[in-house]
Amino acid sequence: MNLKEKRQREQDEMKLRRMEHVLDCAFSLFCEHGIDSVSMNEIALNAEIGVASLYRYFVTKESLAIQCAKQAWDIVADEFAVLFEDPEYKEKTGFEQIIVIFSIFCELYRSKEEFFRFICYFDSYIHRNNVSIEALDSYEAGIQGTKEIVMAALQKGFDDGSIRKELRQNDNGETLYYTLMHSLFALAQKLSVSGTMLAMNKKVSGSAQMKTLSQLLIAALQ
Repeated sequence: MNLKEKRQREQDEMKLRRMEHVLDCAFSLFCEHGIDSVSMNEIALNAEIGVASLYRYFVTKESLAIQCAKQAWDIVADEFAVLFEDPEYKEKTGFEQIIVIFSIFCELYRSKEEFFRFICYFDSYIHRNNVSIEALDSYEAGIQGTKEIVMAALQKGFDDGSIRKELRQNDNGETLYYTLMHSLFALAQKLSVSGTMLAMNKKVSGSAQMKTLSQLLIAALQ
């Protein structure tokens, strides 16, 4: 590697670190205040960079928000990806794999509640601003990996008989997948945003509600 190539590599690595820092700062602000109410100026100030530099990295707040969402999902996807490397997981029935997946999901709510709060704000922001499906391609690609893990467990369950075959329907479990995941996500998002808004809500923890819903969904699979 010559001197010019070395300098270029160092510049690229520095730019990557700065972008990651900006994404972390933006994510924190979005989680706390929502996406619509946070300005690019506030993000630049929080990240301790000039707003002109911020716009060089991310042309619009929309592109910044989407990249934040992609990064957030990548972190979650890593939590599930390790399952494929676990020999014990591979030996489990499809039903048992779903139990493991749901337990990880509940733990994610407990340890990364801000992720679900951000996704709630992000979904609302995308809807209100009529962001195109094409603009969300990279974000959707990040979700796809997690979907494949859950779908693989469902398919194994159908094949080994540990999950009710009638739930497969005519789409090889697609409807079941979305019903399960949307149910868990809807509760996690609700709890992360307004789970303790009322005094009555504080009587039962969010983690307990997530665990209960998970148990109900799992029971329905057999």
